Amino acid sequence: MSISSKVDGKVMLPPEGMSQAETDVWFDVVRCLPPDFIARESSEMLAAYCRHAVSTRDLSTLIARFNPKWLKVDGGISRFEKLLRMRAVESRAMLACARSLRLTSQARVDPKTAGRARRNGILPSFYDFEQKDEFFDD
Repeated sequence: MSISSKVDGKVMLPPEGMSQAETDVWFDVVRCLPPDFIARESSEMLAAYCRHAVSTRDLSTLIARFNPKWLKVDGGISRFEKLLRMRAVESRAMLACARSLRLTSQARVDPKTAGRARRNGILPSFYDFEQKDEFFDD
């Protein structure tokens, strides 16, 4: 039994009530996946992923626009801290949805294949290198 993310050859439509930005994320995800990757019963999980992705992006925009001078104003630090906490919550929720839907790179790559690629000369990513922090070196 295969429940397709494409219905009659057409991309599965997002549920009603999603914003334009959330709908854009929906189509970005669905169009990149094989037709049978997202089951219909998982459509609400994908909708939640889209909502969290847009919320995370919006919060990141607010944080990027936060003027450091505002930290000196009464309540500025707590407001900034609240934005950071909200983004962390949304990011974790987005990642949980992505993992449940198996959208992460880790879910798509066989560990044996990844190990072979590394042994065969594919260089490690930036994050594989141990980074030293000049401020906290002993």
